[in-house]
Amino acid sequence: MKELNDRRQLHKELDDLWRTIIYLKYNFICEMCGEKMTPEECNAHHVIFRVNFNTRHDLENGSLLCNYNHNHAPNAPHYNNRKYLEWFNLHRPEGLYQKLLTKSNEKGGADKLQIMELINLKKDLQFKLMELQVKKDIARVSQISTKG
Repeated sequence: MKELNDRRQLHKELDDLWRTIIYLKYNFICEMCGEKMTPEECNAHHVIFRVNFNTRHDLENGSLLCNYNHNHAPNAPHYNNRKYLEWFNLHRPEGLYQKLLTKSNEKGGADKLQIMELINLKKDLQFKLMELQVKKDIARVSQISTKG
């Protein structure tokens, strides 16, 4: 039972890290309309649905959307996924969706990973988060130094 609770806790931590990285990666800006959002307004969307553990924490499997474009717009993924995928394919590197789809169909996935493998995945995401934060800090310092 303890391992099951540890696994659940790790998946929650991985989900939180993934979401935070997606927010920072896209600078809290909706990819569809360009609206600047607060963290509470952001929707980190899984292109291949999050129930698929093979792609659940893959950073290429995320896009950042405002609530309207996530749920209500004509091409919102939770309103018309086919239209959303057309948009996604126009705004991402060629073949990325197919790559994610192929990965999603592989055997295994994070639900089959051992606890230590999940911990290593968590460390990888923590490192990615730290990299993004450092890049943002460098950009902020550069802006200040060019103004001064």
